[in-house]
Amino acid sequence: MNKFTTLLAVAAMAIAGKASATVYNGQLQVNVNGSVSEQAQPITIVTDGDECTLSINNFCLSAGGEKMGVGNIVLKGKASSKAGDVIELAVKDNVDITEGTDPSISMWMGPMLGKVPIDMKATFSSKVLSTTINIDMMSTLQQIIKVSFISDGLQFRNPGFENFHNSSESGANGTEPNGWHSFTSATGSLAKTAGVKVAKSEEVRPGTDGQASAVLHSSSILGIVANGTMTTGRLNAGSMSAADPANHSFLDMSKTDKDGNGDPFYTEITSRPDSLSVWVKFKQQKANSSYPYATVSAAITNGTNYQDPEGSTTYTNVMAKASNTTIATNGNKWQQLSVPFNYVDSKVDPKAILVTFSTNATPGKGGGTDSLYVDDIKLVYNSELDSIKFRGAKLDGWNKSVETYNLTAQGEVAASDFATFGRGQIANVDVQEVSAGDRKSYVATITSYAADLSSKKVYTVNITGVTGVNEVSTNAREIKEIYNLQGVKLSSMERGGVYV
Repeated sequence: MNKFTTLLAVAAMAIAGKASATVYNGQLQVNVNGSVSEQAQPITIVTDGDECTLSINNFCLSAGGEKMGVGNIVLKGKASSKAGDVIELAVKDNVDITEGTDPSISMWMGPMLGKVPIDMKATFSSKVLSTTINIDMMSTLQQIIKVSFISDGLQFRNPGFENFHNSSESGANGTEPNGWHSFTSATGSLAKTAGVKVAKSEEVRPGTDGQASAVLHSSSILGIVANGTMTTGRLNAGSMSAADPANHSFLDMSKTDKDGNGDPFYTEITSRPDSLSVWVKFKQQKANSSYPYATVSAAITNGTNYQDPEGSTTYTNVMAKASNTTIATNGNKWQQLSVPFNYVDSKVDPKAILVTFSTNATPGKGGGTDSLYVDDIKLVYNSELDSIKFRGAKLDGWNKSVETYNLTAQGEVAASDFATFGRGQIANVDVQEVSAGDRKSYVATITSYAADLSSKKVYTVNITGVTGVNEVSTNAREIKEIYNLQGVKLSSMERGGVYV
């Protein structure tokens, strides 16, 4: 069989089986006994009815800048749940890992391991994949490997601040977290004088699997305080006056500059999160009652030039903002913050997010030896809908936390009778008729997934329908005379008739 005939045969089989393949691009986080690394890794899922095949090709473990080839991991199973465009898949099996094809890897370890126990859970749509994979290798390699994946544009890179790179773009030498930037990569006429403000720390928040965090340090020169600052964008040091807007963080996706790790000075985002979650620990070496707070701010933009603080410029490219300007020391203990986004212009198309941390909410204030530790930052997407409407009216007693509703409706009920409203949720409505007769009953199941597919909410609406007049009621003060459609005057109405 020649190549062309082979291709036709493969295409015919795909059409016959209605199989479809989707490639998801994103970041793979790999935790090996608490040591976390991150790598770009595409994942392919092929669906054929309820049958699903998830493939991770050329999977590697990274440590100390070195790569160890594992191989190709292929997991097959049946969808455990389907709701419109969203499929849930769970596979727990002992599988063979085959040799990879990356020519830069000289040896693949997977084929030598025999059957490998893998426990995988995935939720995916046509655009988004969220998955976790646990690989128990304690019996052979003394390792527990935890793998997680989320599609690009939904979360931060290096959210646990585990990985750092060398940075010297400003002329000063130091390290910065991958995906984050401080003064060693700053622009501006005073960038060289700012010094090193961020470092890797082994102090981590409670309950984490990670082994590192980022710590920001303030400094003082001749009594002038320079706040420790870190951003997903880039810093500009342009004035000796700390309060001058020439000192700011900024992003601009049109710029092609790269940091010491080869990454751009911005973080892409294509979603609409509800809040920002982050762990922090704030220390003031000497308590300052006038300026006691550290700060975090975030702005989601369309990717064009934007700076924080904004100064006198009026920006129209911002979709949402979030900020906490009152991060207290809290007894020098770790605390988890939840900072909600305020959507200032929902018409703006999200492309990039600028997040900035500082050791003081007021520029140039606080002490010269203050520290702000930052760990495990993430964007939070709610699965609860803002509202559900049936035939244009909001459900009686609507509350997003209530899961079951009851209503009565006239005539047949269909999924198109419902409208769901939320910020970015993926919602599916399924209506089933559960009885027949003069009164028809329906159950509407509304499944709402968070935009990153990390959680779901299921609402149930029980509907009692009627196909005709249920009962006739009269009011003597309102009804003067009764006629049937033939014009005959009647003394009363009967069920099933039509009257004037």
